[in-house]
Amino acid sequence: MKNEITAKTILNLLLQKHSKDLCISECKTGSTWFTKRLFIIDLWVMKKSWTKPYTYCYEIKINRQDFLNDTKWREYLKYCSDFYFVTLPGIIESNELPNEAGLIVTSVNGKRLFTKKKAISRLDIEIPEDLFRYILMWRSMQKKENEIISPKIYWKEWLNKKKINYKFGYNVSRNIREIIKKEIDEVRYENDILKKENNNLTKLKKTILKMGINEDEIQWSYSFLKSLFEKKLEEISRGRTGDFKKYIEKIIMDLQETISIINN
Repeated sequence: MKNEITAKTILNLLLQKHSKDLCISECKTGSTWFTKRLFIIDLWVMKKSWTKPYTYCYEIKINRQDFLNDTKWREYLKYCSDFYFVTLPGIIESNELPNEAGLIVTSVNGKRLFTKKKAISRLDIEIPEDLFRYILMWRSMQKKENEIISPKIYWKEWLNKKKINYKFGYNVSRNIREIIKKEIDEVRYENDILKKENNNLTKLKKTILKMGINEDEIQWSYSFLKSLFEKKLEEISRGRTGDFKKYIEKIIMDLQETISIINN
C-alpha cells in the first residue's frame, strides 16, 4: 500500500486541505540566477487573512532515507510561520523532530491526513522579499481583460512589448538626431555665407574710409544723389520706359542699404 501513495498523492491532499488559501507547489525561495542559495519548498501556503497571515511550509517525504538525508529543511523555517513534514505512516516518529517542526501523516489508504505533532507557530517571522517576488513574477496568474494567462505567457508578452517599445524609441530618437543634424548643417551653411558677406562689407567700409570719405560725407552724398535721381526720374519717366525707372530705383535702394551697413 505504501508504494501506491506517491508524493503527488500527498500534495493533492494538502491542496484540498488548503483549498481556500494561496498554495505554491515546488516554491522557489528566490531567483534561479541571482539567489546565492536557492531552496525549493514542496508546498508553500499562505492563508488569505489580513489579521492572521499564517504561512506554512510542507516538506513531503515518501521514504525514511529521504528524511534522514535531508540537512537543509531548517533553512525553510525562515519562510513560514509553521513548518511540517508530511509523510506515510511509519516513516518519521514525532519524537525525532524538534519543537519547530510538525508532523502530518497520511492514512493507510492515502485518503486522509492526520496531524501527529503540531508545529510551534512563529508569528514574528518576517518572510524574505525574494520569495514574494518569485511568486508574483513567475507563479501568479495575470488577468488580461476577461482572459486569464499564465505567468510564462504574461512575461513573454511583456518582453516582446518591451522590444517593440525599444525599437520604436530607437527609431524616433534616430529620426530626431537626423533632423537636428540637418538643421545644424543648414545653420552652419547660413552662418558661413553671412560671415563672408560681413567680411566683404567690412573691407568695403575700410576702403571707403581710406579714400578719405567719412560717414557724414557718405550720408550727405547719399541724400544728394537720392534727390538728384528723383529729379531726373521725374524728367526721364515722361519719355522713357519703366525699365530705366526701375533701374534707377534699384540704385537708390542699394545706396541706402550700403549707408545702413556702414552706419551699423
